[in-house]
Amino acid sequence: MPLYIGDYAKDTRRLTTLQHGAYILLIMDYWCNGGLPDDDGMLARIAGLSDEEWRCVRIAIAPLFRPGWHHKRIDEELKKASEKSRKAKESACNRWKDKVNLKNAKAMQTECYTSIPKAMLPQPLSNIKKEKIYKKEKVFKHELPEGWQPDESDLAYGKKLGLLNGHFEGQLEALRLWAKANKILKVDWHATLKGFLRRDAEKHGIMATANGHDPTADPFAAQVAYWRKEGLSEERIEELKARLNG
Repeated sequence: MPLYIGDYAKDTRRLTTLQHGAYILLIMDYWCNGGLPDDDGMLARIAGLSDEEWRCVRIAIAPLFRPGWHHKRIDEELKKASEKSRKAKESACNRWKDKVNLKNAKAMQTECYTSIPKAMLPQPLSNIKKEKIYKKEKVFKHELPEGWQPDESDLAYGKKLGLLNGHFEGQLEALRLWAKANKILKVDWHATLKGFLRRDAEKHGIMATANGHDPTADPFAAQVAYWRKEGLSEERIEELKARLNG
């Protein structure tokens, strides 16, 4: 039951504590049962008073009600609550009907589709994408093939990096030794070679020049500088260079 403190205080300002208690009990019973009985004995029981006490309290409380113990404000609130409840029930029913209709629509759609070939049914975009992926040729990682050679794009990339032919061949042989010694598996060895050349040019080309090595005179200058940085002995470096030279 909504209780508006301002309105309540305005209407009951002249009531005693006993009268306040009796009035509160009466309007609470009114709210719960939708009205009060027009019987003083019953009203006394609701207010928790004896018959004598009720006769004294009744004089102050009766003016707050209409004839027949009706209460204008509570009747209005009961009407609002009833209307609110009705709308809530209607909304719930409508939602339920929508769910039932949607379920029936899906069932009808399923029944219709059973008579249509699967290939003619609309397919989700995700299925179409998956189908295209599956149709692509699968490529697996593999070791560097025996006698593998770079193609024109590899040579062009080496020139773009500013690598001389001799230096390019040295790096190619270094790649072969690395791949064979470590049993490396790659999908695209041409891309691997390009990455190998790019990293070598970026990391070691400047270092080789700064250490007094001329890459134009020694195609393995960058590789030698790298080996020295890694702590390889000169004897081991000469051995590796001999292997690269064939």
